[in-house]
Amino acid sequence: MRKKSTGIGSVIVVLVLLILFGTWFYHRTEGWSGVDSLYFTVMTVTTVGFGDLVPTHDFSKLMTALYSIVSIPLVIFCFGVLARGYFETRIGHIERRITELLSREKNLEDDVTEVIKEENNN
Repeated sequence: MRKKSTGIGSVIVVLVLLILFGTWFYHRTEGWSGVDSLYFTVMTVTTVGFGDLVPTHDFSKLMTALYSIVSIPLVIFCFGVLARGYFETRIGHIERRITELLSREKNLEDDVTEVIKEENNN
C-alpha cells in the first residue's frame, strides 16, 4: 500500500499566507481595495496578468518583480504537492478496488472448483 501523502496542510497554509501577504501589500502600498488587491495578487501568482491593474509606485514595482520571482515557483510547487496527494488517493482507491475484485474472482474460482469436485464424486 502507498504511503499517505503528507504536507498538504502545510502547502495550503503557504498558499494562503502568500495570497494574504500580496493582498495586504498592494492594499497598503497602492491603496487598492481588498478585492482589487486580492485579484491582482492571484493574477500575478498564477501568471495570468490581465494588465488591468498595474503597480504605480517604484517600490511596488520592485516588490512585484521580487514577489513574482519567489511566488510563482512556490505556487507551482504547491499545486504539484496537491496534485500528487490527489493522485495518490485515487491510486489507493483503484488498488483497493482491484484487490477486492481479485478476491471475489478467487472466491468464485474456489466455488466452481468445489462444485466440479462434488459433481465428479456423484
